Amino acid sequence: MTIDGEEVTVKKGDMILNPAGGKHGLLNSSDGDIDLLVIQIDINEQAITNLFFDRAYMK
Repeated sequence: MTIDGEEVTVKKGDMILNPAGGKHGLLNSSDGDIDLLVIQIDINEQAITNLFFDRAYMK
């Protein structure tokens, strides 16, 4: 896998964080299938502030 131009070896069970705006690529170099789960969120600083504020007052 490449993340922002750096080669990284990944194996079963690894979790990879791709920074916002980062460039990435994945090549399956094995003979087996690959299962891949991608979770993408678009979040900004105000959304994080609101999340913590709301949770603090939910009790």
